[in-house]
Amino acid sequence: MRDIKNLYDKIELDGAKSNAIRSELLKTKKKNHIWAVPMIAVLAACVLIMVIPYAKEHIVNAEYKSRRNIVVMYSGKSLEVVINPETGSVKNFYDINRYGSGVELAKVKDGRLYMVLDDEWIDVTDYCSATSYYRYEVEKQNGIKEVIIVGGVPEDNKFGWIDYLYDANGNQFAYISHAPCSGSYCEADWSNEDFDWLDIARHDEGETCHDPECTRCN
Repeated sequence: MRDIKNLYDKIELDGAKSNAIRSELLKTKKKNHIWAVPMIAVLAACVLIMVIPYAKEHIVNAEYKSRRNIVVMYSGKSLEVVINPETGSVKNFYDINRYGSGVELAKVKDGRLYMVLDDEWIDVTDYCSATSYYRYEVEKQNGIKEVIIVGGVPEDNKFGWIDYLYDANGNQFAYISHAPCSGSYCEADWSNEDFDWLDIARHDEGETCHDPECTRCN
């Protein structure tokens, strides 16, 4: 065994063969290095492909949350409101409880008509009649305003209320009411003389009665 090793150690290659072997080894090393570079690039691209949608989703969610507002009206109606952060206008809204929670904003007590806001009772009897109403306005978050109107008389329950929402630019975008109505969609009964205040109030708030002969709408 020792003789074989000694013989192996004495073997010498001429210069040309030695250089040829060295050249082949360098080529192999270079090929392995060139192959490794694209593989690193591919792996990095895969990581970016996975990370970018994740980051984008979080950015979109953050933007959505910044514009998302839950507005609770005095009538108990709740809405999720999406506001344009540049203009303050309401882009869209969604009813959380479409018909409110059964809260009545006008009640009669001891022959007097009251606007009821949470636990506060405001006597509006002297402001209201068959042709007049009381208007209450309060500012909520992000410039949104809530307007509550009570009209009519306490006798024979000839009274009612409307609860409006306006955006920061004064555009009405939602309302709920308790007033005389008719038709399958409970449309306002504009012809009821006991509720002329309703006709007047809605016109004052910019609504139309869809009457082609109405001088206030046309």
